[in-house]
Amino acid sequence: MSITEILARLHRDKSGLAAVEYALLCGLVVLVMIASLNGMANVIGQTWNHVSSEAQTAVQQSTGG
Repeated sequence: MSITEILARLHRDKSGLAAVEYALLCGLVVLVMIASLNGMANVIGQTWNHVSSEAQTAVQQSTGG
């Protein structure tokens, strides 16, 4: 079997094409999820820092400190 026959056979074979497409799509979804979760983590961290500082202020004001 020559190289040209092998290449022609690979060109005609479409059986792995769907798997490659699904893998690329899955990779894209994972990248979007990582980016969005990273952004959400920053916002959630800022929110809890704000809650903590407000709670400390309330405690200080209630104890007269």
